[in-house]
Amino acid sequence: MLRLAIIVLFINLLSSCGFHLRGGYQLPAQMQKTYLLSEIKPGLLTQKLQQSLIDNQIQLVDSPEEAFEVLRLYDEKTIRRIVSVDAQGRAREYALSYQLKFELNPVGDKADLLIEPQTLQLQKSYLFDPEDILGKAREEQLLIDDMQKDMVRLILLRLQLGPVNTIEKPALLPQKVTGKARGEKFGDSK
Repeated sequence: MLRLAIIVLFINLLSSCGFHLRGGYQLPAQMQKTYLLSEIKPGLLTQKLQQSLIDNQIQLVDSPEEAFEVLRLYDEKTIRRIVSVDAQGRAREYALSYQLKFELNPVGDKADLLIEPQTLQLQKSYLFDPEDILGKAREEQLLIDDMQKDMVRLILLRLQLGPVNTIEKPALLPQKVTGKARGEKFGDSK
């Protein structure tokens, strides 16, 4: 009985401090019915994002007319560039860059949540061995898969934030400020 009370107390303490299991996101209520418009090639990222949305109680609908929000994924790019070369001028290290744009738009007057177009980018590097070309091709694909999984997490974290209010510009400083050291005014030339 004491053991059960300690477990319940521990769970209550964890939940009260804001602890959540990995993969659990608090997505806005306006997203409860979302249409996923994917303009990128079908693959791991789209599958993982769909599953993560479903796991977070988001109903993915078949058409934008049924949805409150449209989550649009587009402009996916994977770029590989040479980072270093050996004495013979052969590539020894590559950097992989994975970029994706997304936005969340309301459908009609059903919802008011809006996330303007966002560009997310991840980068990883790896060493290249010309003697093991097939192994390095597999390594490159594994890195891309990892970046796509990380991209899903970044998208969900950004969606969790909801719309970001624009920050008001700070009030302008007075044009002439008195200096403490000599009592002169900044901007005056003596």
